[in-house]
Amino acid sequence: MSEIPVTAAYFRSLNERNQNELAACFTDECEIHSPFGSAPYNGRDSIRNMLHDLTDPWQHLKLIPKSAYRTGDRIAVMWMAEGLGKNGAQVAFEGVSARLEEYWDVRAALKES
Repeated sequence: MSEIPVTAAYFRSLNERNQNELAACFTDECEIHSPFGSAPYNGRDSIRNMLHDLTDPWQHLKLIPKSAYRTGDRIAVMWMAEGLGKNGAQVAFEGVSARLEEYWDVRAALKES
């Protein structure tokens, strides 16, 4: 996958658990649903909380972008995740991020952690 700077920064900040870098990927008016259907995270301060919420169940979690589809100022990224739950269980799951509505099965991911 060829890297798009903001996409690369987004995945790097998630993997490094860097709240400030993650927040810098978005505007103050952003709204993120992760996973899709969950209550939104609104604005950069909320994004910092999102990172904690997403990574807290795991000792280690790595998100790997697999392919990206861009049109104009929009992008959709297919990704996979692998990691280690706090209980020592291995986890692996896939998802799609689009308009920063992320589609992944939180129950299946957390079942292993």
